[in-house]
Amino acid sequence: MAGAYITKDWFDEIWCGYDDLCAVRVGGKWGVVSEITGELLVDIRYQQAYPIFDKLIRIKLQGKWGLLHHSGYEILPPIYSDMRESNTGVICVKKDGKWGIVKLSMKEK
Repeated sequence: MAGAYITKDWFDEIWCGYDDLCAVRVGGKWGVVSEITGELLVDIRYQQAYPIFDKLIRIKLQGKWGLLHHSGYEILPPIYSDMRESNTGVICVKKDGKWGIVKLSMKEK
């Protein structure tokens, strides 16, 4: 058995294991790489970025939460003061001191 590096970069911190995605930190910023290919999927520019269910990425930018698809497109903009997810496709979001529920409908993953 032998090992081979799949990432070309080294990171200050890395958390792997959810849907084949790894959250990575460089300096004070976070992004996401593929656990399979090592490819950078989400730019390292967020205060926080971590995989949740269905290859979605919860991100924090300028103190607000949002949601990205693993390919990088924005599903929910980072405008929420808080966010809670479930594995049922429901995201609870807080904006202007009030909570609401967003039901995600993804045609392709």
